[in-house]
Amino acid sequence: MIKLEKPQLEVSEVVDVLINSMRNSNNRKESIKKYRNELIEFENKYDELGSKQQLYILNSNDLNKNEEKKNDLIYLYEEKLVKSKEGRKYYNQIKANTKFDKCPYCGHERVETLDHYLPKSNYPIFSITPLNLIPACFNCNHNKLDEDINRYDEMIIHPYYDDFSKIEWLKAEVIPNEEPSFFFSVAKTEKLITEDYNRLVHHFEVFKLAELYSANASREFQNKKKYFKEKLLFYGNEEFIKDIKSEIESRKEKETNTWEIAMLEAIINSQWLLEEYLKS
Repeated sequence: MIKLEKPQLEVSEVVDVLINSMRNSNNRKESIKKYRNELIEFENKYDELGSKQQLYILNSNDLNKNEEKKNDLIYLYEEKLVKSKEGRKYYNQIKANTKFDKCPYCGHERVETLDHYLPKSNYPIFSITPLNLIPACFNCNHNKLDEDINRYDEMIIHPYYDDFSKIEWLKAEVIPNEEPSFFFSVAKTEKLITEDYNRLVHHFEVFKLAELYSANASREFQNKKKYFKEKLLFYGNEEFIKDIKSEIESRKEKETNTWEIAMLEAIINSQWLLEEYLKS
């Protein structure tokens, strides 16, 4: 997962531009004007709770009672923010708020869309709130279900408010087989409290990261298999491990908890791989 800076954009600016772009004959225009102050109020509440990792406190039942209002707010996102010329500039601005164009949920795929951290179907008041709009890849956007969040450990990692980069929590193991594969999981380290561990596991499961990382690592290993074999044969175990560790440390200067780093660590920790497979 990748930590992102919060968008330098407030809902007041967005809603004002979207309202002004609507024709006076549009029956929704006057209704949406009435929601402006509420949108600002709830944006402030969102930021306050997000900063405390307490967005689960927001009750979707309290925010989802008025069907007409819900439809108006979803219309504001789907028809005005996404499709209108005036709204699309904000959509693209938020979508561009990434690091290396990588999806912050999986840390691997290319950003293609915006995801509602709190689903707009359940939390329509945040349908155009920039803090609730996350740059994401298609797969992560698709895998994330429109469910209510009622507990801390039911929240996926929020790229604007959560930062787990200081803790090394991603691990991988080599699975011995005719062609080795890799199993990825969340490591329960001493630095991770139980609630954070459960939350990372939940995030891992929602976005099917074990499957994604395993496929990537297996493909990468096969591409480099000849290189690893020749290097191990030429340098021997000690120098091979030392060289891989040097690459790991170099990678950690830029990012932690990537599948590439976890894969490399799994390689040098696998006696089977070092003593049997790569020497066969």
